[in-house]
Amino acid sequence: MVCIVFKSSGSQRFVSGYMILILIGFLIGSAPALLNVFIDPYEIFVQRDRPGKLQLLAEKAHYPLWKLSQYEPGKFETVVLGDSRARALRDKYWESLHFTNTKNLAYGGGTIPEIYETFKFIKNDPVIKNLVIGIQLRSFDEDHKQGMNRVPEAISLIENPVDYVFNWSVAKTSFDVAQAEYPNLATLAMHGGLSMSAVAAVHSRETLVLDSLYAAKTPQRELPDRFARQITRNAKSDWQRFEFSEKYWEYIAEIGEWARTKDKRIIFVIPPTIVEMQQTISNFGLRHVDIELRKRLSQYGIVLDLDYPDSLTRDIGNFTDAYHFNAPVAREIAGEIVARLSADSRVQKTVKKRRKSLDCNTPPLDERIIEVDENIVLVQGKNCRTWRLIDG
Repeated sequence: MVCIVFKSSGSQRFVSGYMILILIGFLIGSAPALLNVFIDPYEIFVQRDRPGKLQLLAEKAHYPLWKLSQYEPGKFETVVLGDSRARALRDKYWESLHFTNTKNLAYGGGTIPEIYETFKFIKNDPVIKNLVIGIQLRSFDEDHKQGMNRVPEAISLIENPVDYVFNWSVAKTSFDVAQAEYPNLATLAMHGGLSMSAVAAVHSRETLVLDSLYAAKTPQRELPDRFARQITRNAKSDWQRFEFSEKYWEYIAEIGEWARTKDKRIIFVIPPTIVEMQQTISNFGLRHVDIELRKRLSQYGIVLDLDYPDSLTRDIGNFTDAYHFNAPVAREIAGEIVARLSADSRVQKTVKKRRKSLDCNTPPLDERIIEVDENIVLVQGKNCRTWRLIDG
């Protein structure tokens, strides 16, 4: 038996110092996890009543993680999917129309793979009756946003709380929320050695008739700088090498077949852009592809088409940039969707009362109906066109 006895005070100080270093290392290493548990920015453990500005910090840091963490199976009859334009159809707009039990699961920068993965996450919820899907041609290019798909990571973190606690990206969001919610705590963390910039560094990981209907006679006008840059720079990026992805289409077709076999309803919404942005589709020779997309979508659900030349899309006052409509337009779009989904007289009365720029649902006159082919019609309303099957 060997017994080691430290006799010198120097050796004792060495061992004590070594243990302190280990303890400090452990505390520093566990600090992000402790912060995630305490702050819980995505409310995985406890639902909190934080102000909207704090919730927005978490949402913008990881849209799918925030939104899917708030999803409750068995609660929502209508789910909204899509990108930032669909995200603009906020839950509060549906509620104000007395159309409750609606959940918006659309993401800023959302892609078709993210629409599809979110659909798979919710499709077995028996309460769901309706899907509202914001969709447009530019999303069908696989190079668009490099096929980004944040949903699998979000689902993994929601289903594995331990991974959530030790996730560095979540820790960065925790720090941002803590800095806004508890300024003194954030300052202490900064001076205590929890460098979130270091955390972020670690994480770095057709016909002529239809063509004429969509011919955008663009006004000769000077656009605000941001709008003008999007028309020249973004449009070239969108369309110059655009290739329509049949793989992405199969994602949408699978959702459509699910709806058909499960007796669910789908409303596709093609969001409005300003007329100059619409014209770029024609400039790059893709108008026929854009029209064909509307036909294909109408096989699976009603298509509310808002992206064509009319008084709404000619008025840049309705937009915050060349792609994005403003809040009043968003409220009206939500109303037109609700008018399709609900027969409740109270809901219909509220929608009718609030109509201003849009009316997709006025009983059409004969001359407003165009037979696109043997089973599809296009109904022209006020600043809105509805593509649907003849018996739809």
